Amino acid sequence: MNTISQELLEFTEDDTALLNGSPFTGNAVTVTEEEVRSQVFVDGLMEGPSASWSGNGQVTALGCVYGGGMPVGALHRWDSAGALTLEEISDVAGNQRVIRTWGPDGRLVSEERHGRLFRSFDPETGRKVFLAWQKLRVSTAMEHPAHQEFLVVPDVADLTVGDVEGVGRLVLFGGAPHTGEAVTRDGRGRVEMHTFVEGVEDGPTLTWSSGGKLVVQGITRYPHGPVGPWHEWDERGRLLRETVHDALGNRVIIRELDGAGNIAREERRPPGRLLRDPETGEEYPAPWL
Repeated sequence: MNTISQELLEFTEDDTALLNGSPFTGNAVTVTEEEVRSQVFVDGLMEGPSASWSGNGQVTALGCVYGGGMPVGALHRWDSAGALTLEEISDVAGNQRVIRTWGPDGRLVSEERHGRLFRSFDPETGRKVFLAWQKLRVSTAMEHPAHQEFLVVPDVADLTVGDVEGVGRLVLFGGAPHTGEAVTRDGRGRVEMHTFVEGVEDGPTLTWSSGGKLVVQGITRYPHGPVGPWHEWDERGRLLRETVHDALGNRVIIRELDGAGNIAREERRPPGRLLRDPETGEEYPAPWL
């Protein structure tokens, strides 16, 4: 994915980001004395992962925005030592549904649950219905869950892998390198969505339960696989597990939470692969993202 300084972007009156006069698709980075911020744009709109880092390279926040900047799904924050401090969950209409905070000892300090200010309606009965955290993606071959927000995208089975001259092996859809999403069902019957950019898997990876609840959220980066923090929830929206990978795909932190929302187990692992300074040859651990 193309990464540039946000200073190179121009914004129209409706906040569309332009690069050299055209709507920008890629990752824009802003650097200040206190932090580094990163935001993904699609066709000029803020659409996808949003992250920030402290001065020492520690990821301090990671979330997703859609529709030009509306927070959707889970936002997490960490302190300078990498300890989880905050979780905020918003649904597809921008309703902030859950706010949780943790202390430095891993104990749950507070939990707030809020009702929906905006709701979806069943067109047949007029009843107010559940709004998902993030829109459920399905393929034309999959049955649509009742009353769920969804977008129809290709099935992973419809993608092929082929050699592209001068580039290498890429994921193709309709004979061209695929940019967009594709879904499949995992062994438990859950809908699993993968994101591709120009023929390689790069971007959000999401899993929904059979009932349409988001239960897994993470980021995959080519060529390393899972990177950064991945989170798993149960159907009630309770955080079950946080698994942190570094930018090279090493799994470096595993946290499991108990029924009360406290961190019951934390395991930190040394990375198996290290970054190498091209000038000095020195090796050092990679950041989370």
